[in-house]
Amino acid sequence: MKRLSLWAGVGALALAALICAAYSGASSQQPTLTLTPTPAGSPTARPLPTSQVLPGIPMGAQPPKPEAEVVYIGPVDVPAVALTFDTGVQAGHVPEILDVLKEHGKLATFGITGEWAVTNPALLKRIVEEGHAVINHSWGHPSFTGEDTGTQRLTADEIRDELKRTEEKVQEIAGVSTKPYFRPPYGDFDRFVNQVVREEGYEYNVLWTLDAQGWLGRSTNSVVAVTLAYAVKGAIFLYHVDNSQEYKALEKIIEGLNERGLGMVTIPQLLGKEPPPPPIPTPTPT
Repeated sequence: MKRLSLWAGVGALALAALICAAYSGASSQQPTLTLTPTPAGSPTARPLPTSQVLPGIPMGAQPPKPEAEVVYIGPVDVPAVALTFDTGVQAGHVPEILDVLKEHGKLATFGITGEWAVTNPALLKRIVEEGHAVINHSWGHPSFTGEDTGTQRLTADEIRDELKRTEEKVQEIAGVSTKPYFRPPYGDFDRFVNQVVREEGYEYNVLWTLDAQGWLGRSTNSVVAVTLAYAVKGAIFLYHVDNSQEYKALEKIIEGLNERGLGMVTIPQLLGKEPPPPPIPTPTPT
């Protein structure tokens, strides 16, 4: 389930409470120790203590595996939003998107599939050279859980292969790493997926605050309106490079964000992993 990680946080708090209670109960039942001095010069070998088991915690239980942190929105004290554009296979409107971003001096983030990187190496280089961020969006865009596509879920090895092939191709073409940022195709993930991608060095499962859903047939004006309606500090927006309504909306979206005093940053900048760009000047009333 896509929001399983939210319940994982609640479970972690419950587990912590149980452990604290276990320690408290155990401390009140500790036997009194009587120390017998050993004569000087005749040390006594003592066996090492066996591992202690807390009440209610089974012996041999393994601690939970680390998981990628699921990100729906960035810090709400950051006066900026992140626009993200997911790729598929074809170039789509990436040239036009990059032109608009360059004209306005704005940065964005691109979810890169390995198949898109192979088909569009020059565009991938341009994305990186112009300062935009890239995140791993798998190789062939399969659903890792099978939830949205009705297909069999991927095994751990298949997930690793999707990530590794894309990472290697992006490094080969553009000389940068997609780590530690990953976005699951279709937004399909669960705890197992988060554990596997974390093992591969992806600390953040980057989702979105709002999917503009131009792919559902929304008009350009509708894409602009819904984006600006959700334009709050830290918001992450999802667009797709092959959707004409979304790319045509970009100019008006930038204007609307400027009017609201909101900057545009990459995902690494939004999460505080890279320095942000200079703040947007407050518009002067005319």
